[in-house]
Amino acid sequence: MDNYLQLTDHGRDTPSSKRTEVTEKDIVLNLKYLKDPIKLAEFVRKTLSDDNYELAQRVVNEASSTTPCTVSWNHIIEWQLSKGKMNTAIKSYHEMKRRAQVPDAQTYTIIFNGCSQHKDSNQALAKVLTMYTSMLTEKSLIKPNTIHLNAVLKMCARARDMEAMFSIVDQMPTKGVTAPNNLTYTTIFNALRMHIVYSPRNRRTPMQRREAQQKAILHARYIWADVVKAWRQGDIWIDEELVCAMGRILLVGNDQDQDDILSLIEQTMNIPRQIPRKGTPERHRLDPASQGQDPVPIAVPLTKASSDQDVNPAEEVPPEPIYPVLFLKSVSGIYAKPGQNTLSLVIQSLTELHLKDVAVKYWNILTNDYNIAPDAENFHAYLRVLRLSRSSTETVNLMMKMPQSYMQAKTFLIAMSTCVRDKKNYHAFANAGKILDLMQNALQEPEIHALESYLDVAMTSDVYSPKQTSPGQHDFGKYGQGKQIRRALKRLNPSFLNLKSALLFRNPSHPKLTQEERMAYVDNILALTRRMISAYDILMNNAMVPREDHVELTGERSKLAAFVTRHKTSKARYSEKDHETPLKISRGVPAPELQH
Repeated sequence: MDNYLQLTDHGRDTPSSKRTEVTEKDIVLNLKYLKDPIKLAEFVRKTLSDDNYELAQRVVNEASSTTPCTVSWNHIIEWQLSKGKMNTAIKSYHEMKRRAQVPDAQTYTIIFNGCSQHKDSNQALAKVLTMYTSMLTEKSLIKPNTIHLNAVLKMCARARDMEAMFSIVDQMPTKGVTAPNNLTYTTIFNALRMHIVYSPRNRRTPMQRREAQQKAILHARYIWADVVKAWRQGDIWIDEELVCAMGRILLVGNDQDQDDILSLIEQTMNIPRQIPRKGTPERHRLDPASQGQDPVPIAVPLTKASSDQDVNPAEEVPPEPIYPVLFLKSVSGIYAKPGQNTLSLVIQSLTELHLKDVAVKYWNILTNDYNIAPDAENFHAYLRVLRLSRSSTETVNLMMKMPQSYMQAKTFLIAMSTCVRDKKNYHAFANAGKILDLMQNALQEPEIHALESYLDVAMTSDVYSPKQTSPGQHDFGKYGQGKQIRRALKRLNPSFLNLKSALLFRNPSHPKLTQEERMAYVDNILALTRRMISAYDILMNNAMVPREDHVELTGERSKLAAFVTRHKTSKARYSEKDHETPLKISRGVPAPELQH
């Protein structure tokens, strides 16, 4: 049979060549064999997969007069949306109804999800809101379900139309097919956070921005109270994604908001707080900075920070604090299970609060008791906590457990800067040496700023000598400091040779750099070289080494000085040319700046 597409006895398709013109014979033949709604829908799906929209549409139009073909219309609308033809898809929706084909719930799901991907989010939202509103009327045969609700809320979030989103939220029932679920609230919280973080800065004063931020956080707290109420009643279940969505709203707030993240984790995951709540007498006694001051009542930070008139009058009473939720029966899975997202959230909040000891407790609980395998971002977040507390020894211990694949340039920037901050620790230089070893093994090319920090540790940290006559006695003499600096210069030599080679030979596996990137990288290498020259000067000018060693040190210094002079000249010549010169590197990107 010479039709466009046949279904064989084995159910496989036998496509013929595509034709741009659709004849009446094509339509008649396909109608003859595909009057069954299921076969028709399969034919339409496969025809559209070949991008033969004309044939599929003509066949469905003809079949609509005699055959229920809602599924076939759904395929057509979905195909049009996948091609970015939103207006055409909406027209097909209306044409479908005009031909007495009744849309089903899947029709609206397809339209809502497809419109959410349209490049003009505001235009798409307007069309979807009109359709969603019509579904809420009594005349509508199809009522919206939770999937529709979530899709529309997602579109409101994408268009950053908070007014439209909360007009929908206010109409959400507590029971039924349109009742919100965990994904609904996750979408709402994520939209609120985006509204806080990305609100226009040039239209408001800092005070106005802060008030708007606190207002949004307060709104989130009211919504969270509804979540907990529904959870207690068994109407919804909570997961890590929902908990962390709420937690990240609190993270952009003040100290009280950030402290409440620990209460949130206790409430939803049954992990007890490792420090008393902020504002309590117990916490007041633990905080050295608050000694001699009266504790601030815990309810104060939970009141509204804004007196704007558009706040709902029903919300004049502050939301209840976040307290643990206890259930009469122990049911497996009733609490959310923590994961890497939870670990990240907790560590970030404790970093903001400068609670290093508490962060260590949570890290151990989550990684040991709950068997959470930290990801790269978790490790780096915890490294920043250790940097704040000047814990170079703990930094080394953590890096020993860190998979080498997670180690990046920023890993060693953070770690080395920890050693710089921990310069009063007699073991800081030894710890920096271990970090240098890890960097030389993990990175194809050393991070220049980390090398500079390593030299800084040698020049500024207290000297520890294993040859002690009695406990507490250390070698603080100039020679001891000089030995430490010389040790650092010697250890830097292999990395420096690696950098020198990178200036002459480029690894072909690395991406090509722009002229500006190459010049910046050369500047970084020259800055390190000058720092090393300065270290040699300090050794000799401050009599940190025996006089007889000056000849050797002067020779090493001269080599570095010649390197700087030579490449300064080459750099000047290179900057006058458009083509490449031997000043090439092997790393692929310039050394990143130190992250805070």
